[in-house]
Amino acid sequence: RLSFICNCCGCCCTILRGRTHHKLSTAFAPSRYVARVDPELCIGCGVCAEERCPVGGIEMEDYLARVNEAECIGCGLCATTCAEEALSMGPRAPAPATPATMAEMGLAVASEKGRLEAFFKLMKK
Repeated sequence: RLSFICNCCGCCCTILRGRTHHKLSTAFAPSRYVARVDPELCIGCGVCAEERCPVGGIEMEDYLARVNEAECIGCGLCATTCAEEALSMGPRAPAPATPATMAEMGLAVASEKGRLEAFFKLMKK
């Protein structure tokens, strides 16, 4: 369940520091959105990368902002302050469906690990 929406700074928030300082990519789940850059509007000022992104998910490359979708947490701080409106938020690629029950999850994990057949053999005994 959703428990909070993050808009704090990365230097003092212990949850964000788990992701940035300790490199724990699973410290929390990102939002369903990711930053997008319109290269026609980006003037390469670097404010989004240097001042706004709390997780270092934006880099400047050839005077244009580039979003690393794996690092972007979808907070929108970059998009809300881009004077040129070159940054916007768009939906992430759909995440895999969450299994409805623990049994379904167990079957999915066994299948992904190539152990489903062995599991069924065990269950027949």
